[in-house]
Amino acid sequence: MDEELNNHGKITGKLWDGIHGGYFSNKDAAAPLVLTVLSRINPLSPPAAVADLGGGTGFILKEIAQQLNDPSIRLINIDMSGSQLSESRAGQILTIHCPIEAVKRETLLPQNGTLLFIMRSVLHYFGSGGIGGALSHIRQQMRPGECFIHQTACFETDSHAVLLNELFRITGLNKWFPSVNELNKILSANGFIQTLDKEVAALPVSSRDFAKRYDIDDKMLMEIGQKIKARYGEIPKVFETCGGEFTFYLHCRIFISEAV
Repeated sequence: MDEELNNHGKITGKLWDGIHGGYFSNKDAAAPLVLTVLSRINPLSPPAAVADLGGGTGFILKEIAQQLNDPSIRLINIDMSGSQLSESRAGQILTIHCPIEAVKRETLLPQNGTLLFIMRSVLHYFGSGGIGGALSHIRQQMRPGECFIHQTACFETDSHAVLLNELFRITGLNKWFPSVNELNKILSANGFIQTLDKEVAALPVSSRDFAKRYDIDDKMLMEIGQKIKARYGEIPKVFETCGGEFTFYLHCRIFISEAV
């Protein structure tokens, strides 16, 4: 668990909402995912529980609670960071401190009812060797027809995914970003059918923000930028440089993955 927390970065708790220009606490940036989740909640037969896997500070669930206004639905934030969860406890939001791989349906939903899983920008933390197992575990907690709605970083082309994966590998971070085609194959192989695949605005990450989040010194930061530029060149809206600085873009899509 310590290794996974290190992979998450050095910024958690109250500081989390301020990283990347406040992206993860920006209502406009969250709106596409929130609206997608709300669109799948039928007020005549709502799910018994909505569980946010790796929900961090609970920002998405708070937005959903505010717009949903249905106290009968259990809203559950699951995260392995205690400092993140400490910012999450509010209103009807329950918290569970555990890794996603330890989540059990009976813990989230003691009685009968429908379960809706949601997730934002988490799957890449499992690395190329762990994403399949994580998705398999999530699917095992679901019944056929239930949905897993997730906003996931993935790239339109394999070559763009390779560039980002090389950047993180050089940095020593065990994160993995698939192409859209790769992700669809992994989801399908683990018992999901995709009923929605919608692109959302990319998240620009400056080299300074990247260094701050992962405690990277200036020398290493410069080496990372130089290696990536020498190997792949500049690709607009994927990897761009300006002097000794660089910016990379995390392209994201929203998926509704239905259990089959």
